[in-house]
Amino acid sequence: MGRRPKVFGRRTGERTVEGRHDGFGESAMHRRSLRLVAPGCLAWSDSVVGSIEVPVTVRTGLSAGCEAAVSGTTARIRTASGRAFTLYAPEGGALRIEDGWACERFGVARRRPVVVWTGLGGRDREHPFRLARDS
Repeated sequence: MGRRPKVFGRRTGERTVEGRHDGFGESAMHRRSLRLVAPGCLAWSDSVVGSIEVPVTVRTGLSAGCEAAVSGTTARIRTASGRAFTLYAPEGGALRIEDGWACERFGVARRRPVVVWTGLGGRDREHPFRLARDS
């Protein structure tokens, strides 16, 4: 087993939390900030803080039973109950849907969609995402 990362988190405001970890060793630190923008709208920003450019993958696992489709840098998401959301991903990367697993209880795994964004990070680049409920 390798070194365990140090994880740091804090609440930075009424509707904002931030966390970071050093799981990449001395080369970089991953930082994520989440903010409740309005009812039904969550925004977050990922960044890899470091001096070198690195490939970045951001995965957003959806609940089992959701459906998702990608068009450019947006993903349309529909829950099993029929609620609709749009995920807005950063420009300059690629967005796709992959199969994943939801393990809601011991010994039971269900397929679920995972929205995956890939791009370049490092050099303190911010990667802003937004998930909004459709009206």
